[in-house]
Amino acid sequence: MLYGGSVNAHNCAELIDRPHIDGLFIGRAGWQAEGYIDKLTFGIPSFQPVRPVLAANSAEKAAGGIDPLGGPCRLARTKAIGAPMTILSTPQADEIIASLDSREALCREIALSAGAIALQGFGNLGSRVSMKGPQDFLTETDAAVERHIRSAIAAAFPEDGFLGEETGGILTSRIWVVDPIDGTANFARGIPHFCISIAFVADGEIELGAIYNPGFDELYTARRGFGAFRNGEPIRVAATTDYTTACVEFGWSNRLPNSAYIDVLAKIFQQGANIRRGASGALGLAYVADGRSDAYAELHMQPWDCLAGLLLVREAGGVTCSFLREGGLADGGPVLAAAPGIAAGMSEATGILLKGDPPMLNAGRATG
Repeated sequence: MLYGGSVNAHNCAELIDRPHIDGLFIGRAGWQAEGYIDKLTFGIPSFQPVRPVLAANSAEKAAGGIDPLGGPCRLARTKAIGAPMTILSTPQADEIIASLDSREALCREIALSAGAIALQGFGNLGSRVSMKGPQDFLTETDAAVERHIRSAIAAAFPEDGFLGEETGGILTSRIWVVDPIDGTANFARGIPHFCISIAFVADGEIELGAIYNPGFDELYTARRGFGAFRNGEPIRVAATTDYTTACVEFGWSNRLPNSAYIDVLAKIFQQGANIRRGASGALGLAYVADGRSDAYAELHMQPWDCLAGLLLVREAGGVTCSFLREGGLADGGPVLAAAPGIAAGMSEATGILLKGDPPMLNAGRATG
């Protein structure tokens, strides 16, 4: 098996010692993580490649594998742990990287341009607000922003699928998942706590995410294995370990009875944490990644509300539920994302399991 998840100084040695993992797909941040080379003792003290590479730890394994986007790739091989490592950069690997590079650039670009459209409609709505259901607002701007994003993606990557909150879509192996305005209730009332949320999913992995709040001009971005950023600066989850100093956000959905939420609220309060609700789940998750909140939980979320934020939290060193593995792309589901120091208690209080990659659950604060 070729592992393509986040690799850092905390989890690399454990990963490569696992018998079922034959190789690692490692991003720049993983290679440059402090202590990485020392932990694996590959004998390459100053190696810092300019692009992700593929590496395997067994000379007995075949030279073929599967890359993170589902295509064939060739693995570098070593004789054993501690032996010099061969690095191969194949045309297939270069193509994969170039493909994600292009999509990453587009993700940033359309988040910003969509934000400009949203700002044009912000605070000037008048009667142009309708209701999709109880406490479920819809504005003309939602539709305009989604049309803009869908059109830009279709022009650049016509082979990619698209799933939007307002127009839906057909699930495919490579798909963009978009909430044109998350926090529409805030938007409709002139409160600048709303955002555009965009995620790119390939073969069951969230590869790219962007969350943009145009009201404050804050752009959150993440790429799997490369870290999380706000306006280009790296961000980290909080180091909070004491629930009496923790501040968490708990979202609400009318898909579940209010009694379920009241029960969870009581359990979180019993732990000593403060609870708030900002009415934008995507921004709530981004704030966990940025250390502004210590956790975000909601008993049911749609994929367009949470996928970009879940990637941000993991790339910022946090712990999350396994939303996609539980069928969340098709049906939605419960969401929990937290700083490692309070994750276990939040899982207990909410009943939402933390099933991220096991090494990350034990890693604490990630380094890349």
